[in-house]
Amino acid sequence: MSDGMDAFMPPHRANQSSSSTTSSSTATATMTSGSEDLDPVVARSREVLEMATVGDLLRVTAEAADGSGRDRADEDETRDALRWFVVKRVGMSTGGRQLVEGELEGKKAQILDQGGANQARIGISGALLDERTPLTRLKNVRDADKFKRAIKSYERRVERESDALTLVSSVDKALTLNGLEQAVKKNPRFWTEGDGAHSRRVIKDPTESATKMTGELLALKHGHRDVVLMQIVCDWTDALEDSVRAPFAAATLEDMLTQDASISMRLSEARYQVGEDKDGNPEFSNGITAVIYRETAKETANVLVSMGVQATRNIAGAFQQALVGVALGYTDENIAHHIRRLHNEDKLTDEDIFALIITARDEKEALNAK
Repeated sequence: MSDGMDAFMPPHRANQSSSSTTSSSTATATMTSGSEDLDPVVARSREVLEMATVGDLLRVTAEAADGSGRDRADEDETRDALRWFVVKRVGMSTGGRQLVEGELEGKKAQILDQGGANQARIGISGALLDERTPLTRLKNVRDADKFKRAIKSYERRVERESDALTLVSSVDKALTLNGLEQAVKKNPRFWTEGDGAHSRRVIKDPTESATKMTGELLALKHGHRDVVLMQIVCDWTDALEDSVRAPFAAATLEDMLTQDASISMRLSEARYQVGEDKDGNPEFSNGITAVIYRETAKETANVLVSMGVQATRNIAGAFQQALVGVALGYTDENIAHHIRRLHNEDKLTDEDIFALIITARDEKEALNAK
């Protein structure tokens, strides 16, 4: 919902006009200082890394270090990829180069300035979450054993991923966690009402998409919604914007569950048949989603868990979709848009759809009244 973001001039958009000016001036200064062979983009990236502070979200354009230009899915198309790096520590390497440590899309990572005319490089050191994460020991994580199994699956998936996109083409500061939180507090609609026809754009703002998950968590933290879904792990390709891999998401979740006893988490599991093997045996895809909720919405959360709801996969059935939308606090118009889009061939009338939504709201109210 872009009007929610536009209403307060989010930090990443405020930075866009200034960053281009800074880039130009930096390049000029670099070229006139005697480093005539230094690429202006490398100079700009170096400046951003030198000025990075803890809590910054860096927007990194990366290419394959081996020259293949292929992304993690090993697609045939050669291109750069936009990646998201959260700064957690700033220091120097043993060789005296700028070293920024943090997280990159669910992985522990670092960006190292290689000096001279060389592009900076990303180093990956493993999964961001593991069995030792404090999240597995919190009392308000209701399915602790299930969560530990999910984290193990998450670790294995990270270990299996080949990550060749580690050569930094460019880097800019997108926003800060504090800036995002202030935006949510000022105007939470973008993170609470769901997507509708009016919020669909041909080109989505990448920073909005990348921080959507954390924005929803912050909306829950500040009392603007009661339930949030977050994908922990799955066998299908999941969107960063609805995943624990999203920038700031894991740390924000841990902070909320540690600091606020009224917020709890359960795990929702689902299994889908996706085909058959060569012998005709069924093949399945599995997913585990965190249902984060306020205790006042406990019964609603339990229903979502019983349904096997997943953050990055639509549940089947128009009424079930209405119930999920209502449980997540979305507007009737946006829920109807979602159902209409998924059931385009079922010829559901607007009256049919809104009747389902009304029934879902009645069911939710009855659950929360228990």
